[in-house]
Amino acid sequence: MPHITFHCRTISPMFIGGADPDKAELRPPSLKGALRFWERAIARHWIFEEQRELPQKLLRHDEELMGGAFTVQKKSEVSIEIHHEPVTSSKNWLINGNALRSKREGLKYLLFTLIVHNKEKEGIAPDFPFQVTFRCKEGHENALEKNIAAFWTLTYFGALGTRARRGAGAFEVVGHEGFDLPAGISFSPDKAFVDLLREGLGAAQRIFDVPEAAEHPRGYSTIGKQIWVSKSKFDTWENALQEIGGLMLRIRQPRRPDPKVSSEKPRFTQKTLHQKAAFGLPVSVRNERDNVVNFAPVREGSNLPLYDRRASPLWITLAKCTRRTHWIVSKLEGDFMEQESSLSFKDSKGRSFSWPKQDDSVLDEFLKIVGDNAYLVFKR
Repeated sequence: MPHITFHCRTISPMFIGGADPDKAELRPPSLKGALRFWERAIARHWIFEEQRELPQKLLRHDEELMGGAFTVQKKSEVSIEIHHEPVTSSKNWLINGNALRSKREGLKYLLFTLIVHNKEKEGIAPDFPFQVTFRCKEGHENALEKNIAAFWTLTYFGALGTRARRGAGAFEVVGHEGFDLPAGISFSPDKAFVDLLREGLGAAQRIFDVPEAAEHPRGYSTIGKQIWVSKSKFDTWENALQEIGGLMLRIRQPRRPDPKVSSEKPRFTQKTLHQKAAFGLPVSVRNERDNVVNFAPVREGSNLPLYDRRASPLWITLAKCTRRTHWIVSKLEGDFMEQESSLSFKDSKGRSFSWPKQDDSVLDEFLKIVGDNAYLVFKR
C-alpha cells in the first residue's frame, strides 16, 4: 500500500485540542480540516462554469479527494495517521513560560487571545516531535500526491490550532520516508529559501492541474502571489514573531498625535474603524464584549448568509531554513465580504457608524512595511 511518513517538529507553541478544546491533543481530523483549506486554496480553477463560480463544484471536488456525505458519499482516498509521544503540556503554558516574561510587545500582540481569553487552553511546546503518515490504495497515487502537495503548502504557509494565522502552531518537516515526493516538492532547503517556496507552490498547483493563467474565485480564500519571507533569520521563534508582531502593532495601534507639534489626524477614531476591519472581524473596541465592529444585521428578506466573523486575509506563520527561523506573510485572494453586506458599529453613547465595505488603506500600509523587511516570493 503506497504511503509516506513525515517526521515533524513544532516551531512555535501549538494550541490545538479535540473533544475537550482546552486539552492539548493533535488528532488526524484537525490536520485533515487544515488540508481541506489549503487544497482549496491551491486548486482554484475548477469551480468555474460559463464564467460563474459554482460552490457545488467546489464541494464536489473537495469530497472527491477528502471524502464526504453530500455529493459523493465516499471515504477519503487517503488515510491520515498521527503518532507522537504523550503530550506534555500545562494550563497557562504560554503565560508562565519564558516567551512572555520579557518586554516582547509584538509577540504578545499576535498571541493576545491566548493570553487574555484562552488562559485555560493547553499548549504543545515548541520542538515537540510527531509523525504524520498518509496511505492510499494501489491506483490512488494521484490522490496521495495531492495530499502531499496540500501538506507541503500547510507546512510553509499555514499552521495548526488557535492563533494559527498569527504565528502559533507552526511546524517543520525534518525528514520523510516511503513514497517519493512529487517533482518540485521539497522540505530540504538546498537552495535559496525564496526559490524553494516559489518552485514548491508552482509544483503544488501543477499537481492540482491549475492552469498558469487561472483566475482566482472571489467567493473563498485562495493563495496568490502576495507572499513575503523575512530578510532576517532568527535564532528563536519568539524573536521572529516579535519582529513581525511589532510591525503590525506599530501600524494597528491607536495613535493620537500631539496637536501642538503635528496636524496629522488621529488613527482609528470611531469613524475610521473600518480600516481595522480589513484585518479581520469582529474588531473589539475598548475591550467591551458587545462593543464591536462587525457585519450589519441581515435585512429581512435578504439572501445573505447569517455570519458574524470574517477570518483575516493575512496569514503570519514561521518556517525554518538551515536551522534558522523566518516569518512568512501571505495575503490570500478572495472577496473580504459579500457585495451586498456592510459593516456597523454602535458605541456606548448610542452613536452608530456604518460602512459599505472595509477600508484597505491601513492593511496596504502594513504590507508595504512588510515588503521593506522581507523578500517578495513572486517578483512583480
